[in-house]
Amino acid sequence: TYTARIDQRVGDKDQIYGRVTVSTFQHNYTTGNGVPTLDQLGNFRRDNSPNKSLALNWAHSFSPSFFNELSVSGTRSINTTGEAGSPTTDYASILGLPNPDAQPGFPVIGDIGFSNGANYLSPATVRGEFFNYFILEDNATKIVGKHEIQFGVHLRYDQLTYLPQQQRAAGAVSFPGGSTALYDPINFPDRSSGASNTGSVAASAFIGASSYNYRLVKGKFYMRHKEDAGDVQDNYKLSQRLTLN
Repeated sequence: TYTARIDQRVGDKDQIYGRVTVSTFQHNYTTGNGVPTLDQLGNFRRDNSPNKSLALNWAHSFSPSFFNELSVSGTRSINTTGEAGSPTTDYASILGLPNPDAQPGFPVIGDIGFSNGANYLSPATVRGEFFNYFILEDNATKIVGKHEIQFGVHLRYDQLTYLPQQQRAAGAVSFPGGSTALYDPINFPDRSSGASNTGSVAASAFIGASSYNYRLVKGKFYMRHKEDAGDVQDNYKLSQRLTLN
């Protein structure tokens, strides 16, 4: 996290400051079985959470009995979870697999017969939140006799963009052992399955006998919210020992 702040007094009536903060967070880790090739092929997860914020403040004294303070601030934070590799690369096409909507990222590749049944390529589920908020506050103080009158306004605007889980957006391929099973005359004419315990997942993968499914995923949700408020307060000094707010 890096923060820079500048304070400056301008004459006797004005004081300003500005602050900028930038922070980053990234966590890379493996998610399961598979061979780490081709940009760390899909079995790696990347959590990314950068944050940026800006604040400006101006205090001005109109007179010894009247002064004002204006503050403006904003923050942008991103929280995404997804696979390693390039988020814009169509890996399905590189691997020679179908991808109807040309979705970027890794496809899911099921068991190819060389493990205990786990997916050969099981990419991380992509999702994310993108949040911005902006605040403007102005507060003034006016002293009139025994009254200290404080009044101000608060304005806030929130922008939350949410990307739900993009499960198997680039498709999923599996290799059923039944594709290479022996013919089963008992179940004729149903040819959806062969003789039990005769097929091979690895053999199906070698000849490209696969099943493919594709999920139509939801897009981003855009949520917006405004918050407006005003306030007035009178601090009335009844005596040296008693003040009424």
